[in-house]
Amino acid sequence: MELNDYRKKDYMPFCMEEIKEAFRKGIDPKLIELYMNDTDLSNLQLRQIRLGLEEELDVSAYARASMSYGDMEKIRLRLLSEKQGRDLQKEEEQRLLREKSKGEVRKLKLHNTLNVFRILLILALIGVSVLLYIVFRHLHELYSEDLFIEFRNETVTLEYGEPFLPEEQISNRSGGDNIIVVYPSFSADELGEYTVTYQLSNGLKTVREDLKIRVIDSTPPVLLLKEKEITLIRKEDEFIPEDYVKEISDSCDESVDLDVSDIDWDLDEQEVVYTATDDSLNQTKAVLKLILKDRPKQEDRASSGSNTSRKEETVSSTDVVSDNKPAEAPKPEPVPSEPVKAEVYCHNVTVSPGTDPGTAAYSTYDRLSGNITISIQYPELNTSVPGTYPVYYVNTATGETIAVAYVTVSE
Repeated sequence: MELNDYRKKDYMPFCMEEIKEAFRKGIDPKLIELYMNDTDLSNLQLRQIRLGLEEELDVSAYARASMSYGDMEKIRLRLLSEKQGRDLQKEEEQRLLREKSKGEVRKLKLHNTLNVFRILLILALIGVSVLLYIVFRHLHELYSEDLFIEFRNETVTLEYGEPFLPEEQISNRSGGDNIIVVYPSFSADELGEYTVTYQLSNGLKTVREDLKIRVIDSTPPVLLLKEKEITLIRKEDEFIPEDYVKEISDSCDESVDLDVSDIDWDLDEQEVVYTATDDSLNQTKAVLKLILKDRPKQEDRASSGSNTSRKEETVSSTDVVSDNKPAEAPKPEPVPSEPVKAEVYCHNVTVSPGTDPGTAAYSTYDRLSGNITISIQYPELNTSVPGTYPVYYVNTATGETIAVAYVTVSE
């Protein structure tokens, strides 16, 4: 019979598996089928029968449904050993010895593995402990650090427009790489009193200190006149002070108050004082010399002209009679005049950082009156640092300072 013929008999699946193994191993399937008729055999029992047939044993010694699978296997193995002439007891002892050796090896490997794991665990714990020690030590040092900020002055006074340099205000502070932050950001572009906060931090602790800042305007305004001296005719000319102002400005205020002294129309000569005052009450003065004259009367001009003509005629006639030479015009007698007072006319200027100091100083010079020689001196002028610096005009003969102008260095 073929395998397909057995499939048609509708055997149970495990029975068909044993029949297929019989075909594969070259066993007569009918022998398997003979024992398959006992439907109480399990697949494991039927397998022991098939193995016994494959090993050419007398399977009738254990092919019973009442015998367990384990007992059937023991009988099969005993029959096989008898057939092969083996000592089953010795083989069993050797098998147990091998199993024991394998167990000992497994235990040894497991023990070694555990030992390696323990060592790695100990090393890891040591590493973590060292790391924690370093971290906590660093944190302890940060926590114990004394943070402080000390200022040069409790209140800083800045000129309007002067840059605020936070680091320059600190006289002492805790060292290290601690970071200083100043807030809010500040610039001296408005007059008044302000407070900025310095914050010093080491990453764990923070200390704050307040610095008061006062922004002032101590720079006088610029006041320049168009003329040094003017002449007006009484009862004809009108004196308008603003007409003689060339420039009036201030580095801080948009508008500057201008005050002009009263004039006396009865005086022939007088000084008119211009005073420019900014909102911070800084003042700059300029002086205008005013000469007042009366318009000559008509009859005075005519009489003066007639007398002159007669005199010329007389001189001319006498000259012709005496020596027939042309008459020479009489020389006018010199009129004594007061010496001109020496004055220097200058003005304040504002320059940007980096300007040449000499250029900045000499740009304040306008002109000079009087017979003197002056030198322009500026020992304090530093155009690399914002601020206001004086420029001195000195009489080189006497060493007297005649005038002072100011240079403001501002961005």
